[in-house]
Amino acid sequence: MTNQLRFFVAGVPVAQGSMSAFTPRGWTRPLITDQKNKTLKPWRKAIALEALSARNAAGWPVLNEPVELALTFYLPRPKKPMFAMPGCKPDVDKLVRGCADALTGVIYRDDSRVCKLTAAKRYADHLHFVGVEVCVTREPSLL
Repeated sequence: MTNQLRFFVAGVPVAQGSMSAFTPRGWTRPLITDQKNKTLKPWRKAIALEALSARNAAGWPVLNEPVELALTFYLPRPKKPMFAMPGCKPDVDKLVRGCADALTGVIYRDDSRVCKLTAAKRYADHLHFVGVEVCVTREPSLL
């Protein structure tokens, strides 16, 4: 069994929105909501399906150990980009949140197992399709 698993998920990467809390009048506890994004659920499902396929092909179990997660998001290039790299929305941390949550229960038992994280946003080009490249590395046990 290799210590690294790589796969690519095609599609426009979707950011997972922020949570917000408010206390309705007369309530004693806050109500927590998230920003609804209709495209987040299908995006997370696509990630989970590709991850499951890659995990099964590699013969990996669902990991319950420290892992390193490297994500490269390839975004559509606008007609007139302001910068050479996508220095605009969506935020890279919110892209990571959606992807890391989608891998929970498929690649690792909980996203708290991610001990090292590398993430980047790039524009798609003739070498890279729009989507996310995922690399999960099993870390040697510290025991």
